[in-house]
Amino acid sequence: MADAILTDRPEHNHGVRGVLKKAIDRASRTNTSTCTGRPMLFLLCFVLALVIGAVHLHLDKQPRTRARVAETFLLWLLVVNVGVASVLTFMGDAFFADKMATSLGWPAGNPFQSLVAVANLSVGVLGILCYWIRGTFWVATVIAFSVWWLGAGAVHIRDMVVSANYAPNNSGVTVYMDILVPVVLVALLTYYSRVSRHEHERTYARG
Repeated sequence: MADAILTDRPEHNHGVRGVLKKAIDRASRTNTSTCTGRPMLFLLCFVLALVIGAVHLHLDKQPRTRARVAETFLLWLLVVNVGVASVLTFMGDAFFADKMATSLGWPAGNPFQSLVAVANLSVGVLGILCYWIRGTFWVATVIAFSVWWLGAGAVHIRDMVVSANYAPNNSGVTVYMDILVPVVLVALLTYYSRVSRHEHERTYARG
């Protein structure tokens, strides 16, 4: 894997962290304002991750190779879309459980929802740790997140087909994001691994 994204230049790191802080604040307001805004939370975090990645690349003085670009966008998708968004979802499931259940079209007061909250927290912690830990840890995080979200998407689709449950958080954007985000992460991770290997092979051949 390439070297860590963050550099030793304080002005560069300050700019990226400033954008990230604004992203977290905005996402937090979206999550706490209404439980039916949960699909929009993840959509917002997805877009914000791309924006932060673009800002990072603009500030970064290292060569803008294909591997560097892929690594940068993958990093912020993992940190923001997997990490921050999942932690905010944990907060919704843990502290606004009845409202979340209603928005999903499920009965309130089910203690099983607490387990869902912890699952979201676990995935969120993995995503945030991707900021510091690289290598195969990214692979493991993408796998865990993809299994969780694609599985959740299958449950939502089954609930729509079998029970005609079209509650806000059980249909529409929720299902699209459950499928879209894992596909993007897997594709980007695969692309990054491939171009990184090719660039290392070319560098070795020249040396």
